[in-house]
Amino acid sequence: MKRTFLTIVPFFILLMISCAGGPPAEGEPVNVDASEVLESIGASNAVSNPIEVGGGNTEITLSGLESGEIYTIYGEEKASGPKAAAPVSYLGEDTYLFILPEGESEISFTSSDIGLMHGGEFRIGRSEAESMIFADGALGMRIGQKVTEPVFVDSDGSEKYEGFFAIDVSTIEDPSRTVVTEVISHQGSGSGSHSFSFVDENGKRVGAIKNKAILDLSGYEKIYLWAQMTVVHADYDDMIMSLHILSPETIKPDGGAFISNPGTYIVEPSQEDQYLVVDGLANSNGGLGMFVNDVCPRYTSSGKRFPGVLPLAVTEESLIVNIPAHSEAIMFDYDGETLPVRLVPNDGSIETGSMGRETKTFTVPEGTYVYPVFITDCGYGRTISLSTESENSRIKLFFGGETGYGGREVNPGESVTMGSDKAAECFFFQNRSREECTFTVTIR
Repeated sequence: MKRTFLTIVPFFILLMISCAGGPPAEGEPVNVDASEVLESIGASNAVSNPIEVGGGNTEITLSGLESGEIYTIYGEEKASGPKAAAPVSYLGEDTYLFILPEGESEISFTSSDIGLMHGGEFRIGRSEAESMIFADGALGMRIGQKVTEPVFVDSDGSEKYEGFFAIDVSTIEDPSRTVVTEVISHQGSGSGSHSFSFVDENGKRVGAIKNKAILDLSGYEKIYLWAQMTVVHADYDDMIMSLHILSPETIKPDGGAFISNPGTYIVEPSQEDQYLVVDGLANSNGGLGMFVNDVCPRYTSSGKRFPGVLPLAVTEESLIVNIPAHSEAIMFDYDGETLPVRLVPNDGSIETGSMGRETKTFTVPEGTYVYPVFITDCGYGRTISLSTESENSRIKLFFGGETGYGGREVNPGESVTMGSDKAAECFFFQNRSREECTFTVTIR
């Protein structure tokens, strides 16, 4: 029987699991009878509450399982996923999946296989294969608040959403040249993380298809996608993640173009630095528009991160975005209003700063709304601190890594520490008063 997935699941009833005498000691094996943990919940689809693991690389054994059913494990985020020999398949973020072969009822793996390098906790989830279907992606690929129910809500209030989707390739206009674009929509402010992966019909990750690159899907009849979003905070409880399959458009340096939502846009190779000039943004995010967020710049061939794309200046008419020189084509995503854009040579007229792992003070001239700074030492796990006498100001930090990208705000007096798989690349100081001021940043 063909295995299928359910994308909109009921809110799971959670079962508290306690270990007598506290958490296991370091290195002590963890044995869990999944039949007791999951069947007592009384739902065909279920996710447990956290199960604690001691420090060190601990052996974990799950028994009481049923072959043919689909099980998920929610561990802790790990940059590269488990080693090839691990019996669990890494989907992305902190999620792993396995299906037991016929006749088997037990699985063993180590805590490091699910990202638990120094202790921590994990959850186990179950979904009955016979009752599940992939949602038809042609009808929309959306998960999130007020659209689907969370898989579970963590102790800190963060909500985790998941979905599995199937797309008939014959419905794609040009399957030989496509991209999958993520769009996060919400009102007000919000924070969290999101990810997607190509999977097979059993839900296991397909590593041969590069998520962020330009894709040739013409050899496929059907493709399957897994999406996940964790909402840490959203002002109006309306954060939604959408996936879109698009044909990217090219912005040529010898003519203008329009960018619109949702869209993915290519910038062809250039030996010189360029400005992307975006017109008509004077009243949107203070003239920054959606470029206030990271737009996932990447190489078209591999999907590998391309750093340094950030706002450089806001004028009365335009936003100017940095496009560093690049020897092969790059692309970026856009989910804002429809606007005209053009590529022009970088004439060096915009003042920028640079710094490494140090403390450095910058002077912002009067009338300047954003002051860009490039980080020369893009190490992982850096801590960034800001101090300034300017009121109502902040820095917006852009970061990248093998498994993620995005932006973080750092307010005066605050420190933000990047994860071990995130490298701080650049930032801009947002000077809302436009008065002359100084700001000091420490990177350590």
